[in-house]
Amino acid sequence: MNRIELHDLARMRIREGKSLLDAELYAGSYYLSGYAVECGLKAVIAKLQGRNEFPDKRLANECNTHNLRTLVRLAGLQFDLEEEIQSSTAFAENWSVVRKWSELARYEVNVPAQTARCMYVACAGHLKGVLPWIQMYW
Repeated sequence: MNRIELHDLARMRIREGKSLLDAELYAGSYYLSGYAVECGLKAVIAKLQGRNEFPDKRLANECNTHNLRTLVRLAGLQFDLEEEIQSSTAFAENWSVVRKWSELARYEVNVPAQTARCMYVACAGHLKGVLPWIQMYW
């Protein structure tokens, strides 16, 4: 999967998260909103790979994860993330919601409406949402 496909996938998953939220399908909304962030971070990692460079096997193996903190590190965004957290309380609050996401959320059946709403806004919010922040780097 290339960087452009990951962009498209991140955008698609966040739209699906919104649609499911609107349809009161909260578990799916929560999961897909977090998954959009995962795809966005993987797009940043893909951008770091030069078109003419042979892929590093260790990096490829490490990228095969759903852990958002690991993906932030692999994307080289740790410093930028800390800087954004320090400079914006709103972003810090959003990141504190998003960082708790796990791919295991796909097995959740009872996600409260408020939890799903908070996740969607933390991921997609125009004011200091995590996905718009990631898009500055992809």
